Amino acid sequence: MDGPVLDRMTASVKRCAGRAVNTFFDLEQGYCEIFTSSIKTKPSYFVGPLSLPPAAAAPAPTTGDSAGAGHSPPCIEWLDRMPSRSVVFLCFGSLTHVSDAQLVELALGLEASGKPFLWVIRDNDTWSPPDGWMDRVGARGMVVKGWAPQTRILEHQAVGVFVTHCGWNSVMETVTAGVPALTWPMVFEQFIIERLLTEVLEIGERLFPERAGVRSTRYEEHDLVPAEVVARAVTKFLEPGGRGDAARRRVKELSARARAAVAEGGTSHRDLQRLIDDLVQARTEQRQSNSSTLKKIPVHASCMPLPF
Repeated sequence: MDGPVLDRMTASVKRCAGRAVNTFFDLEQGYCEIFTSSIKTKPSYFVGPLSLPPAAAAPAPTTGDSAGAGHSPPCIEWLDRMPSRSVVFLCFGSLTHVSDAQLVELALGLEASGKPFLWVIRDNDTWSPPDGWMDRVGARGMVVKGWAPQTRILEHQAVGVFVTHCGWNSVMETVTAGVPALTWPMVFEQFIIERLLTEVLEIGERLFPERAGVRSTRYEEHDLVPAEVVARAVTKFLEPGGRGDAARRRVKELSARARAAVAEGGTSHRDLQRLIDDLVQARTEQRQSNSSTLKKIPVHASCMPLPF
């Protein structure tokens, strides 16, 4: 992040009336408490998960009965035909770039794993899988180029694990859906978020060894994660009774707490109401002090995880 951008962010934080964060108390309780106590002069509001719609607006659970309805995207209809908790879902976000060479290794690794997979590739319209790969994979795999309904995919009962770059929005969505993660961080705070998932919450595992992949600012250290490592990690994580099952149990518990947090009376619901009340009160006081000039009071909203 360059200096001018960081300076603008710092100045904005200093001017703001409070901080709203896309998280919920039970997900990061210790860090929420530290965050609140370290900023005594400005209130903090933990209002997540923002990806979870109100209960009245939430779509009906996706099952195998919806394939013939004609209202689902092709990827959802494909998921409808897959066994429960069998599919590996891969998506590295809208901004992350993955080299063509690494995409080839990923493709071969998914093929070798023998597991069904749904792979979303968003930033590369020109890449094509190795010759004959689509024929060998057949109906077991589906590749989507461009946008895909990630929250709906994660909520589908066929998805067994999410291979993610550890962007915070994706993390909140997989926690809310109750899907464990195989982590593949690429840049910035994603390496810290990976530690939250794998070492603190224990709802996922790192897909590749410590020194593999993009884990350094030095280009010569950007090693490819080979196909055999991808295949081994996916297969092992989805083994019945293995660590994947333990991670799934923990993330299911967090999913229930996430939904409770945004329900009426939950911690996030209360913080959101407190945020609204504080903004209304601040605007009222401002009008009373200077009825001729209305000034906006910014609130610094963050979709980043709390520092730890």
